Amino acid sequence: MRRFGRTVLIVALASCKAGGSGSEAPGVAAAATLYCRSYGIFGVQVDPATYHTADPAKLLESAEGAGPRTLNVAVSSAVAPEISVTGTYTPTKSEFSAAVGYDVTQTVTLAADSSVLVPINAYARVDAYPAFQRANVTIGADCGGPTVLGSAEVLKPVGVFFDTCGCIGPDPCGASCSGFPFGGGGTGGAGGAGGTSPVAQGGRAGAGGSSPTNANDGG
Repeated sequence: MRRFGRTVLIVALASCKAGGSGSEAPGVAAAATLYCRSYGIFGVQVDPATYHTADPAKLLESAEGAGPRTLNVAVSSAVAPEISVTGTYTPTKSEFSAAVGYDVTQTVTLAADSSVLVPINAYARVDAYPAFQRANVTIGADCGGPTVLGSAEVLKPVGVFFDTCGCIGPDPCGASCSGFPFGGGGTGGAGGAGGTSPVAQGGRAGAGGSSPTNANDGG
């Protein structure tokens, strides 16, 4: 019984100490947190243009060589949506799905093909990367009024971007053609074609689509 009584006393003293002036900050922080509610996604803005990046980690297929030859690149790859969050609160995958209008946990199969004619005394390379629809998301809460807590970028795979580079001359440049485009790349609609190039034809086809000569029309 004495040990029980001493234990109760110690707990009581600890409780009194916690309520002293030296420990008010945690209580104030907890009280402030209670004013914020309805955490979630406050807004979504979809970029009208497609987005791609020449990230080696995202490379789907590639072909290169000296002419005369035709480089054929066919893509059929499953690509997952990507989400990057900046801020103090991260919504759930189901919240992101409801906000952007599709399931962000499901992969998308991208299918497309491209043919590039490489003439004599020339060298070319064709790289295929996923093209995305980009949505910029605002994350917030109701803290006595709408309060922005962060943002997110959600990328939905929608097609394939064919990036073509090369050079023409009596001394083919070989692998050094990087950064010397003669066709560039294209971002057209699903199964569509972009512009044309006097040397190379390639481009971008959408998810599940294909284009026999998808033209590259931009960098």
